[in-house]
Amino acid sequence: MHPSAKCQFFGIANMNNMEKTIKEWLEELPEGYREMALANMTKNALEWRDVSLKEALCCAFAWDESQEGPDFWVEVHNHYTNGTPLPPLP
Repeated sequence: MHPSAKCQFFGIANMNNMEKTIKEWLEELPEGYREMALANMTKNALEWRDVSLKEALCCAFAWDESQEGPDFWVEVHNHYTNGTPLPPLP
């Protein structure tokens, strides 16, 4: 299952006990990445809440529908999952 599909499948983003909205998490991304992620964010995800930045990245938008493509967002996600370097900005 693609990471961005799990939020809708499991209803993760609609849980009420999460501390930040997905938008609030995305605003913590470094400059450049932040603007791209926020521009890609779906309207449905605006008020959803999530537990971490890496989870918020999965739920904010469909990576394969973004201009940057899924490979770029997998690398960004991997940075927050296992500490690999962020990909260069397109």
